[in-house]
Amino acid sequence: MEEKGIYIDKDVPIEKQIGYLRKKFSHQALRIFKLFRHEFGDRAEELSERLYAMYMEDTIRDYNLDFNKLSFDQVVALCESNEEDTSLGFMPEVIYKSSTEVHAKLGACPYYEAAKRLDFHESVCKFNCELNAKYMTEHTAYKAEFTAKIAEGDEYCVMKIAKKKTGEE
Repeated sequence: MEEKGIYIDKDVPIEKQIGYLRKKFSHQALRIFKLFRHEFGDRAEELSERLYAMYMEDTIRDYNLDFNKLSFDQVVALCESNEEDTSLGFMPEVIYKSSTEVHAKLGACPYYEAAKRLDFHESVCKFNCELNAKYMTEHTAYKAEFTAKIAEGDEYCVMKIAKKKTGEE
């Protein structure tokens, strides 16, 4: 995904500019969930899921993907070189790969860091990463799940993506 004409301030180091954007992005995601929780109570998860589905539709379009025809090689490639996750500071890395599954390690979690800064006491996983896994499981031929989570005390997050077995929904 390439954007033309993005303004880069030559007087501000690029690392600082990216840092500001990462921080604002993760803080905004938390603020949206907090607003949903405050205004709509128990419906916050449902609204977050609907918002995330819209985000995924945009992502699929931006990356020119067809989730109905997503090959395992494409899944592995997304885990190995996901520019968006890298840009946001997740530090993705494939730590296991076979012919039917891939495990992607996320070495950092900008949402968890934002939650600590903003004194946010709900699981940050449930309104972002778990929605990512659920969306992929429901809309592709793959089952995605997190087997480790920074926000739950693990050193890093691990997303396991495996080809669904015949008849598995």
